[in-house]
Order: sequence, then structure tokens, then C-alpha cells
Amino acid sequence: MAALMSLLPQANAVSVGFSGIVTAVRQGTLTTGIAVGSVFTGTLTYDPISLDMDPNPEVGKYMPSASAAASADAGSSAIDYWTLTMNVGPMLFYVSAETAFMPITILNTPVCDALTFAQRSNYPNAVMSINLFDSFATALSSDALPPNMSITDWETGSVGFFGGSAFGGFDGTIFTSAVPDRSNTIALLGCGVVPLVVIFELCRRNSGRADRSSSGLRRK
Repeated sequence: MAALMSLLPQANAVSVGFSGIVTAVRQGTLTTGIAVGSVFTGTLTYDPISLDMDPNPEVGKYMPSASAAASADAGSSAIDYWTLTMNVGPMLFYVSAETAFMPITILNTPVCDALTFAQRSNYPNAVMSINLFDSFATALSSDALPPNMSITDWETGSVGFFGGSAFGGFDGTIFTSAVPDRSNTIALLGCGVVPLVVIFELCRRNSGRADRSSSGLRRK
């Protein structure tokens, strides 16, 4: 119970709820009761005033150890401001600052926005991830962690859990409000942990499309 209570976000943290369906399952001890078509729910929580560790104005990298709010709050730690949880079937998966080894990475360019986060889970040697992408470049206004965010800001999204041959794993597609007309983007996001180089490739492809300014969409 104490561990679950520590996952409750603090007042200054931003919490983004999401839900979706499982699209692929790799059998293992942790995927019993999880099948293709299973519905999952989850929450991404972060400290919006964390320090950007990347000087590139189009890339933001934010580590739990750089959580300014947690540093200023003597009664808490970064775990209270930095979590990812997923409920699917009978299982609860979560990551926190206590197991964090990778940053939340944000990409903000004139042709696309992206957010990706992959961390060790509450199960040893298992990694879970969330990936969000918007080829219209309207989800974010900069490479900063947004002070407010909704999952419906994004065009496509995916989650993944990777536990190896023993634990198994699954991939899932997040429900967003976007029109699903970016089949290549969706296919790539469905692969689980998306390396930044893949996200840059998606942006490169988008840059070759016709200028969206004529359609009334914002360009940064």
C-alpha cells in the first residue's frame, strides 16, 4: 500500500491520463490474462519545471533527478513528481524516479512534435514505455515540458512493456482524437520503445509534405 500511495501525484505535478487497446502480446509470466484487444489505462506524471539537459532548442531531455519541484519540497522526493503507470488485465505496471535511468525526451520542430519515455518497471529487468507523436506540430509550443497536457493533443500514441522471454510483454495503441490517416507513423510507433533517431526520421518525412500553413494549421 505504501508503494502505491507514493505513486499519487503532487499538487505541482502534471498528470496525463490515457487509455487504449493491446495490439500484440509476447507470452510470459506477467502477461497471463492479457490478450490482443485488452483495454489498458494509465497515467504519465511529470514535474513541468524540471531542468532541460539538452541545449538543442528543438530537443528537451528531462531527468527525474532534475525535478525542481521535488528539490524544493522537503516532504517529498522525485518519485512523487515523476511516474508512469499502466493497468492492463489483472496487472499494474509502474515506473518511478526510484528506477529511472532515461529522460523524458521531447522533440519540437516546425514539422512534428514528439514525446518518448522508457524506464525500468516495478518488475526487475522489465522496461515500459510511452511514445506520443504529432505530425501536424501542434501538440507542443516549445521543447519544454508543457504545464498542461491532454492525450488528445497528440495525433498518435503507443505504449510497450518488455520483460524478455521470462516475463513476456505487450504493445498497445493509445486512443487519441486524431484522424488516423498517418499509417506509417502509427506502424512505427507500434514497435514499443522508439529511438530518437526514428522520431527524427518521421519528422524528416513530414518535412517533405506540402506546407500545412495553407490548411490553417500552426507552424512554429
